[in-house]
Amino acid sequence: MKRKLLVIAILALSYGSASAQETSAEGLRWKGLYNNGFWSNMELSVGGGVTYSAWNDWGSNQGKFGDNIGWTAEIAATKWFNPIVGARLQVVGGELNMSNKAHDKFSSYWMTPHIDGVVNLSNWIGGYRDDRVYYAKAFAGMGVSIVDINKKGSAGFIADLGMINTFRLGEFIDLHLETKTFLCSGHDMPKAVASKAGRFGQIYSVTLGLSYRFNKRNWEMAYSQTDVDGYLAAIAVLEAGLAQSMSNEQVLAQRLEEQKAATTKAMSENRELKTEL
Repeated sequence: MKRKLLVIAILALSYGSASAQETSAEGLRWKGLYNNGFWSNMELSVGGGVTYSAWNDWGSNQGKFGDNIGWTAEIAATKWFNPIVGARLQVVGGELNMSNKAHDKFSSYWMTPHIDGVVNLSNWIGGYRDDRVYYAKAFAGMGVSIVDINKKGSAGFIADLGMINTFRLGEFIDLHLETKTFLCSGHDMPKAVASKAGRFGQIYSVTLGLSYRFNKRNWEMAYSQTDVDGYLAAIAVLEAGLAQSMSNEQVLAQRLEEQKAATTKAMSENRELKTEL
């Protein structure tokens, strides 16, 4: 029975090791999880919403709030390298509306391709779980701002940062509410206001959209060295117990043989004694 248990334990460990090797072929270990292949854990997102343009001293000395509201649309591709860290390529475009104290209104079509580093705060702080309904994500990055697309446009450097509030709708569909801020030089704002803009221009946006998650979406647990050491220790204990059991069996078998020999001898002597009598 003990031999059977040992064989089962060894087979189970061998199967687990083989499965781990098969999984690890896709990627390296990271904090007790296996990284997946490159084409796994990818997302395609689309969304739309509104922007607010602050081009004069962080929004002061401008016209009515509503006169600086524009619209925006965006599309993004995100790759998660592990449950916490990812990278995103996003293209944002739309119409910027601006106004001044004299109630002059200006508008410009605008586009910004940018690359972001993304951190899943929920998995970072609370540990990885694949059954969460809500995830908080922070991001920051940089790109190129192209303004006055409808008039002989110009381009300049732009930086961005923000938050993504993700709500899981199903196995592969998420709803996200994204808030972000773009920061650029005042001279890179649309030409209608660039000459009057402050040192920095800001574009604030709030968008709502959907994300589709491709291929393998979750992460598999990896055996840690502590786990492996524990398994090996358990196997060592089983082997020691089996060796002791086999030794005990040999001793018992030897004693049994000796007892049989003694019994046979005693019966033979008893028969010889009866014959003499």
